[in-house]
Amino acid sequence: FDDYVMVTAMVEKPEAFVTDTDRIFDYAAYLGKDDVYYIMSYAETSILGKGRGLERSLYTFKHNFLSKIYRIIPEPESGLLAGILFGQKDSLSEHYENQFRKVGLMHIVVLSGYNVALVIHLLLKILAFLPIKIRSLIAVVGIAVFALLVGGGPTVIRASIMAVFIVFADIVGAQYNIKRALIIAGVIMVIINPKILYFDISFQLSFLATYGLIAFSPWLEERLSFLPKFFAVRDSAVATLSAQIMVMPLILYKIGELSIIAPLVNVLVLFAVPISMLTGFATAVIAFTSSQIATVVGFIATFLLRYQLWIVDVFSRLPFASVSVPPFHIIFLLLMYFLIFWWIQKITPAEENML
Repeated sequence: FDDYVMVTAMVEKPEAFVTDTDRIFDYAAYLGKDDVYYIMSYAETSILGKGRGLERSLYTFKHNFLSKIYRIIPEPESGLLAGILFGQKDSLSEHYENQFRKVGLMHIVVLSGYNVALVIHLLLKILAFLPIKIRSLIAVVGIAVFALLVGGGPTVIRASIMAVFIVFADIVGAQYNIKRALIIAGVIMVIINPKILYFDISFQLSFLATYGLIAFSPWLEERLSFLPKFFAVRDSAVATLSAQIMVMPLILYKIGELSIIAPLVNVLVLFAVPISMLTGFATAVIAFTSSQIATVVGFIATFLLRYQLWIVDVFSRLPFASVSVPPFHIIFLLLMYFLIFWWIQKITPAEENML
């Protein structure tokens, strides 16, 4: 934000450490992908001068927006909403983070491509009455502003690039090839920062999960046709299983813990996420003009958020909620992905295998 600050702290190089599942996490390499090579302990900062610009204006808006949420919606529901809307770090306590991770729902708290897709879809729906060129221009600007507002992490950037492709395809009337868009988005991100390809697990998981949605969704849609469509039960099951199949080997290799009940919990929760996002966003917007009306709308958002937390709490207590596996050689990781891509090749029509 172009602020001028003075920082006093103990500076040291980050070191690798062993995780709870006996994996070695190369913390230095993970930070190095963002050109961060030292960490500071017990830092004391003082602001010497404040900068100006778009980013500072967005940060100020975000701060004011979140303050309205925290004032009207109680904790921990407000923390969950901050995570869903803006991917706000540390919005939930460590206790809740562990619960969300155990049931396979962290993707809604850390602002995954799922959240970004919901925002973009809502934006395009709202602008549907406008001429296509004006709608597309506003959508592209909105996507860029949203990416800056939430910090522009790898997942957000990938989803935003893909969303821009959707908008451009709409303008020229071309058929949108989501697989090609995903690969182009990934290539662009790797060109900008090659280190994320190996050292950024969030980028790896996000890319694989999206590819899993593309590759497995049509096949699973047919086999899960017995599930009802109301409350997005079938869509949630298909999306969760598609993503889980693709990321499972990497999660087992890198993290060593896998949620067994993630598909069920996602089905029970995901239908409420877009509604809670919309009502939560409306609560904060209305709060700028009327606290009384915002409180009424906030009651709906709080109820939906409380429901999500309750589901997570109940299922995370189950003894079989997640399983841990000991470390294994990378050759087994490669073998698992070889089998998965062989499976994709078998279930994908020949004409769709072409990029």
